[in-house]
Amino acid sequence: MADERIRAAGALRESFRAPGLSLSKVLKRYVNFATFVVILILIATFLPSAKTSKLATVNTSGITPAPAPGSSGVMANGTMCGPGVPQVTWSKYSPLCEPAWNPAKDQNGGATSNGVTATTINLTYREAATSELQLLYGLVHESVIGTNAEAETTMAAYIKYFNSQFDLYGRKVVLVPYTGQGNFISEDVGGGLTEAKADAVTAAHTLNAFADMSLVDASNAYAQDLENQGVISFSIYENPQSYYVQNAPYAYSPGPNCSENAMADAAIAAKSIDGLPAIYTGDPSMHSMPGKVGIIYQQNPTATECANEMANDLTKVFGAPAPAMQSYAFDLSTFSQESASMIASMKAKNVTTMICAGCDPVSPAFLYQAADQQHYYPEWVYSGLFSEGFTGADGFGTLYPQDQMDHTIGVGEPMPSNQLQQEAYQVYLKTKAPLSQLLPSYTFAYVSLLQFYSALQAAGPNLTPTTFQQGMFNVRGDLPDSAAGGNYGGWHFGTNRFDPATSIGIVYWDPNAKSNLSGTDFYGHKGAFVACNGGAQYSFADNFAALPNHKQLACFGKS
Repeated sequence: MADERIRAAGALRESFRAPGLSLSKVLKRYVNFATFVVILILIATFLPSAKTSKLATVNTSGITPAPAPGSSGVMANGTMCGPGVPQVTWSKYSPLCEPAWNPAKDQNGGATSNGVTATTINLTYREAATSELQLLYGLVHESVIGTNAEAETTMAAYIKYFNSQFDLYGRKVVLVPYTGQGNFISEDVGGGLTEAKADAVTAAHTLNAFADMSLVDASNAYAQDLENQGVISFSIYENPQSYYVQNAPYAYSPGPNCSENAMADAAIAAKSIDGLPAIYTGDPSMHSMPGKVGIIYQQNPTATECANEMANDLTKVFGAPAPAMQSYAFDLSTFSQESASMIASMKAKNVTTMICAGCDPVSPAFLYQAADQQHYYPEWVYSGLFSEGFTGADGFGTLYPQDQMDHTIGVGEPMPSNQLQQEAYQVYLKTKAPLSQLLPSYTFAYVSLLQFYSALQAAGPNLTPTTFQQGMFNVRGDLPDSAAGGNYGGWHFGTNRFDPATSIGIVYWDPNAKSNLSGTDFYGHKGAFVACNGGAQYSFADNFAALPNHKQLACFGKS
């Protein structure tokens, strides 16, 4: 059965690229593929469960306080600390330095929390089952997703290097991979909840996790259960700001969260699209039409809230007309017909710009093909579920029909052409780990671990989820916001900053641009996200105020 589904997956992948072949016919033929396509549908699933406190009762009187950030002294990495000096020189996002804490004479309190000892901090990683990955590769080549071995090698390499660069007060982070009972395919569509909870219990009580960082191999159900068990969860999936507040002090993300993305997309739509000639559509006959926005979104809690926030921002923050809106339930047996119906409806309403809110990576394949079949070539705004937008995501841009992708925009950062300016890649080189084992989506691992270590250092020796949160809110000390020129937009830490993202750029897909994503199979090949508006950055805090009002974006080679 697994082999049959793998073959079916490969056939479906080819069908996405064949404009003359009906997707609905392919789906009817390959019904056994139904459980697979939803692998990449990152649907937020919330489990109503009371949090289990894992906070240890610690006598803090014997714990040696951490040195004051920015004070004079030699750091753990051997360099000098002082006022305004960053902890590391290789990151634009470094926290303020701290002089080295001396484990030979200083006391860190030992087991201050679950998953913490005097010498270790446990970080779990739930591996994807081999069968899941094999099915996944049938649709998306492993050069885009990566393997378990690549994920673990990449994370372990970064962890070993970060352990030598940050001061963790006599402790080291230890990566604890494990294969759980859960199936992230089922979990992402609302199933497998019992198994997800069992895995969270295993991570918390058997593996004694202080935190979990399972990247794409996690799910929102699994993350919620971890948080309910008192385990800190670093998720690359976007959720609304309200989710992080409700699940404090256990939920974090590199960001931007979906509330920030909703505002960004609303600003782009209201300021740069609404009412202006639709020059970035793929059909010249539409170029003289006034820009009109439509929002499509999945019927799940996260996507629904994000879409509603986006519509609210459009009308109440920016004063734009209400968008056309349609939701859909991802049912494989009917999704081809549903996609065709949504496309026909938006086309009939003269929508020139389609925003896919909280969009999983699979839905566009259906939507784009349905648009092709109806000779409809709107501008697309892809608002995805991954953190960091389209940063480091060139591989995903190759998955969809290029005659639709070549008028697709989103938020994110293009990779600099100079490899020396690619932070995550340059730091991986410092680890001396083999390039052959570099995870294709290594940027996700890098930014998550950088955020994690920054908060660990700022938390001090008395490490608990509560002090970790306090550390997260105070990471950069008296340093200014992240230095200009970083690969991941602006970062800022402060109260209720569960993700640090403060600004980001706008990008478009250029099928002829060469990818600068170093260390991957895509490097030097055609297809890459390219900066709009000369690479300008826009702030979430002021609702993209720097984005010119009533002026089209400078994208797709136009100024």
